Amino acid sequence: MANSYLTRTPSSGGNRKIFTISVWLKRSDIQNIQRIMTASDNSTIDDFLRFDANGAIKFGFNNANVLVSTALHRDTSAWYHVVLAVDTTQSTNSNRVKLYVNGTQLTNFSTETYPALNTTGGFNHTIPQNIGVTNPTALSQFYNGYMSHVALVDGQALAPTVFGETDSTSGIWKFKSPSGVTWGTNGFHLKFENSGALGTDSSGNSNTFTVNGNLKQALDTPSNVYATLNPLDGLPSGSGGGSSVVYSNGNTRSDSRNGSGEYPLCRANIFVNSGKWYWETKVDTSGIGIASGVMSADMNNGDFRGGEWIYGAGFSGHDSGTGFQKYDNSGTITISNVSNSGGIIGHALDLDNGTHSIYLNGVLEGTDTTLPSDNSVYLFPVSMGTFSGSNSWSPISFNFGNGYFGTTAITSAGSNG
Repeated sequence: MANSYLTRTPSSGGNRKIFTISVWLKRSDIQNIQRIMTASDNSTIDDFLRFDANGAIKFGFNNANVLVSTALHRDTSAWYHVVLAVDTTQSTNSNRVKLYVNGTQLTNFSTETYPALNTTGGFNHTIPQNIGVTNPTALSQFYNGYMSHVALVDGQALAPTVFGETDSTSGIWKFKSPSGVTWGTNGFHLKFENSGALGTDSSGNSNTFTVNGNLKQALDTPSNVYATLNPLDGLPSGSGGGSSVVYSNGNTRSDSRNGSGEYPLCRANIFVNSGKWYWETKVDTSGIGIASGVMSADMNNGDFRGGEWIYGAGFSGHDSGTGFQKYDNSGTITISNVSNSGGIIGHALDLDNGTHSIYLNGVLEGTDTTLPSDNSVYLFPVSMGTFSGSNSWSPISFNFGNGYFGTTAITSAGSNG
């Protein structure tokens, strides 16, 4: 949602003292302030729930910072469930605002200043209610990542168990569809299940939001999590490193911005050591090679040319255009013309049988059967910024199954995009 947001201005006011916000989030940008939800008139009222730049969750109400968590939320591989329950009619001040993450109430805060008794705020007021931005006038602090099942209950302060539950087998907090909820005048439930009408309210209130920007529906949900590139990894090659990589489109596109001869790496945030896995890499600029494949999880010296780094697709002879080769010196699979813009490289990694098959535009080019035999080495999807010998850099996009290359939906495989 990096340039996108949703907004709605209620025609009549609801309960401004008692309400619940529930939202499922998978973060992409972990370096900037990002609004989750805001009620703002762009003048005297600016109430909000947001991530601070360091990953703390902050709630601002009645023009005051009420709670700022000491816990930092910077995981880009998993979904967070954030619930905010407000009831300023409570006589005990700490009961007036409760903040939960993944079903557990947060109790440690760097700022903890509860609103006065019976304080009214901007949520459920007849001012713009915004998701993913400050307000439609200022247009700042965009939320960058994934959202699912964004809900507001007008008139009740609810527990997180209304929207989630603990899995009896894994112990993991998981999504539960809310039922029997009295949503109130301005309550809403955005499921984002209609790609052509992402602002549709499913609460029964018809409190539909207006969609702005390049908002897209993703297959990545709390119940079906896909890999994305990991900005926390920062694995260097030479003196460049992951800090030279700019991520976009929900961390499925990388742009390596280092022009000093180093090769910044971007590794995915799902580790694997068994099973069958498939993902794709797309060249966004013609004439420049890419590096993409698998790599040992214990590699930390930055030398991607060593035995621990195995190319699934890329160019060792990228300057001369000789095609794909592996850098572990155990064999060569040659793929010609991969550097043409729009070329799609498919990786089929079978760790149960120790093979890695490489496809170009759907055609099998070869299969590597020389994966490391050390069972302590965990392999996982990895990608590296595009490069050429003249330090010319270009973005590349990845499809880990979430249905898009950048902002373009993949339709050739139907629902298997």
